[in-house]
Amino acid sequence: MGLTRIVVLISGEGTNLQALIDACDAGVLPECSISHVFSNKSGVGGLTRAANARIPSSVVEWEREKESRETYDARLAVLVKSKKRI
Repeated sequence: MGLTRIVVLISGEGTNLQALIDACDAGVLPECSISHVFSNKSGVGGLTRAANARIPSSVVEWEREKESRETYDARLAVLVKSKKRI
């Protein structure tokens, strides 16, 4: 079936991200790879977890004063789709 690429969205310490990393490493999620991590906040622990696991990451902050939530979500969706195809 091929490798399933997972993109993870975080906003904090990344405990769910760590669970996914551990499951991939243990073979619980066979044929899966975390291809990218996106955070809406810089300097959070989840970005450190991603770096420690050598997973590329990006911060995509919501510019509340410049864009609606719908615009932010659409912008983020485009980025997520682009990382799933890498």
